[in-house]
Amino acid sequence: MRSGKTLALAVIFVALAAYVYFFEWRKETGERREKLLNFSPEEAAVVELKNPAGEIRLERENAGGWKLTAPLKARADRAAVQSLLETLSAAEVARTVVADPPADELKNFGLDQPAARLSVTLKSGVTLPGVLIGGQTPVGQSLYARREVKPDVLLVDGALRPVLERKVDDFRDRNILEIKEEALRRIALKSATAQWTLAKKDNDWALETPRAAPVERARIDKLIVALKSLRAQDFIDAPSDRSRYGLEQPRLRLEIEQNGRQVELSVGKARAGKGESFVAVSTAPTIYAVSDAALAALERDGQALVAAAENKQAQEKPPAAK
Repeated sequence: MRSGKTLALAVIFVALAAYVYFFEWRKETGERREKLLNFSPEEAAVVELKNPAGEIRLERENAGGWKLTAPLKARADRAAVQSLLETLSAAEVARTVVADPPADELKNFGLDQPAARLSVTLKSGVTLPGVLIGGQTPVGQSLYARREVKPDVLLVDGALRPVLERKVDDFRDRNILEIKEEALRRIALKSATAQWTLAKKDNDWALETPRAAPVERARIDKLIVALKSLRAQDFIDAPSDRSRYGLEQPRLRLEIEQNGRQVELSVGKARAGKGESFVAVSTAPTIYAVSDAALAALERDGQALVAAAENKQAQEKPPAAK
C-alpha cells in the first residue's frame, strides 16, 4: 500500500517538475520570444482595457500627455500610463499551450470568460489584434492568453496581472492644479484668517495686498511647491448636491492666473474621520478629497510669505523725521 502511494506521489512530482520546466523555467533561458503585442510605448495612441471593474479608454494628446475618454473624461496620470505601456510592450509569449483548441476547452484556461481584454491602437492608425487574458497557471505565476485573430492558447508572464486589474482611478491625474510655473502671473488667497494677493511682473513676484511689498524668491518657490502638492486622495464625480460638501460657502478660496486664464479653487467641509477636506476647481465638475495636511501647508506657507515681506519692508523703511 505504501509503495503504491509513494509511486503516485512520484508521478505527481514528476508531472509538476515537467510543468515547471516547460512552462516556467524555460523563460529564463534567454530564448528570443514573440511579443504578445508588437509595439513600443512611443507608438501608442490609444489603449483600451476591459476588466471586471469596467472599460477604460486612454488617448494620447497632441502635447504628449494622456487623457481618459471612458468611462469618464479626465486628465490621465502620465506615469501610470507609461507604466502600463511599458508592461504591455515588454510582454512576451512564453509558448503556445494549445493550438486552435475547441471552444468547449477554453474554460480550462479561463478564456471562455476572460478576466481582461486589452487593445492598442498606434499613431499610424493601426489597431493591434486584441488580447484576451484568462486564468493563472496551476503552478507559478503565468497567465493564459489568446489573440482575438488567432485561437491558440498562449502562456504569458504573470507580471501583466497587476496592470490588467487597475481601475479607472488608478489612471487619473491626481494633481488638483495644473501648475506651469513659467506661466503663473497671479496667486490670491482668501479665508477666515488670511487674505493676500501676489502678482508677477516680468520675472519678479511682489505682494499686492494687504500691502505692496517685494517677496523673497525662496518663499515663492516654497508656495508653488505647496500648490503642486495638492493631490486628490479620492474623487466624487458628478455630485448631485454640491452644498453637501460645503462648497457653496467655502472656507477658503484660492485664485490662480496663468496664461491669461483664471482658475478658482474652493475648500469646503472636512471629510469626517479621513483627515481630508472637499475641494472643487472651477475647471472641472469633479469634487476632490484633499489631505488637510497639504491644505494647511499651503495656508502656512502663504502666511509666512506675507509676514516675511511685511517685516522686511518695515525694517527697510527709513525712520520718520523728527
